[in-house]
Amino acid sequence: MLSQHIGPFTCEVRRENGQAVVSPRGELDMATMGAVDQELRELRRAGVAHILLDLGGLTFMDSSGLHLITKWVSEASKDGFELELEPGPTPVQRIFHLTAMHDSLPWKKHD
Repeated sequence: MLSQHIGPFTCEVRRENGQAVVSPRGELDMATMGAVDQELRELRRAGVAHILLDLGGLTFMDSSGLHLITKWVSEASKDGFELELEPGPTPVQRIFHLTAMHDSLPWKKHD
């Protein structure tokens, strides 16, 4: 059996000029989604009007992460702030395709 080391979950936040980038790293699941939710709530309380949720550092995401993202997409449409998603690696993006949600989410547009 192969042993694979998985690093600890982290969630980095960078703020600049009224915008923020939230970058979770590791596995986004029931055990870690609260940390991301808390960071997003704090940014909104601080009045940040544009948030990019960068999924690029995730190694795994389950339905808890999917629920968190759809909740915040809904909040953004109701509350008038902009939320964009930076796609994650193939295993993470797969959940969006399997649930037929990929085309309905606010993915960051690249030039």
